[in-house]
Amino acid sequence: MAISTFAGKGQLKFGGDVAVAAGPLGRDVAVAAAFGDSGFTGAFSYSRSQGLFAGVSIEGATLLTRDQDNASFYGKPVTGAQLLNGQVPPPTDAASVAFYHILVEVCGHQRTANAHFPPPPSPPPPSPPPPLP
Repeated sequence: MAISTFAGKGQLKFGGDVAVAAGPLGRDVAVAAAFGDSGFTGAFSYSRSQGLFAGVSIEGATLLTRDQDNASFYGKPVTGAQLLNGQVPPPTDAASVAFYHILVEVCGHQRTANAHFPPPPSPPPPSPPPPLP
């Protein structure tokens, strides 16, 4: 389900929350909605609380597939579904290989069954010794 959600062309999410509590009487109401390729999803929540608090929040987010950036990085047009399902091999140029290895380091070497990582970069050649005087 998550892969199919992110594999679409885009999503728009927004919501809001209002909470007020004073002593033993408190209420919290939240509403959220999301629009995407698979349709509309809505959520509503209500709760009771105690204490002293008042707050309001408004949230929004967009998630878009940037086809031109993907084509530039991978050297050919690819879809989000192809990337998330592991159907596209990673680029093999030096900058991309270094980028993938940084991601592996940052993510703690976590890999999934469909993950494809390029081979590690070769070490740089040794420097020649300085000329003798």
